[in-house]
Amino acid sequence: MKRPAKKPAASKPRDSAVGAVFAAYPKPVKVKLLGLRQLIFDTAKATQGVGRLEETLKWGQPSYLTAETNSGSTVRIDRVKASANQYAAYFTARPIWSKRFASCIRS
Repeated sequence: MKRPAKKPAASKPRDSAVGAVFAAYPKPVKVKLLGLRQLIFDTAKATQGVGRLEETLKWGQPSYLTAETNSGSTVRIDRVKASANQYAAYFTARPIWSKRFASCIRS
């Protein structure tokens, strides 16, 4: 039986401070957050007018900004401190982001 092709792994963060935050996460949460990170980059790439994302830390959390075009709001991701196995994305609830993320999460 043939295995389904794996999606390419997300590139490592270029910013060493962001990389250090990812390195500190427990492995199960880190894997999920890296997948969410890739979803953010993939969504931005597929959305006309977004441009290149800037990856940085805001409030100690990996954060993604549309610095090139200022076309959107910052998206932050982190583990949920109260529950070791949960993670979350934080962003201003604009309809386009909400719909795109919801459709990707369902699939």
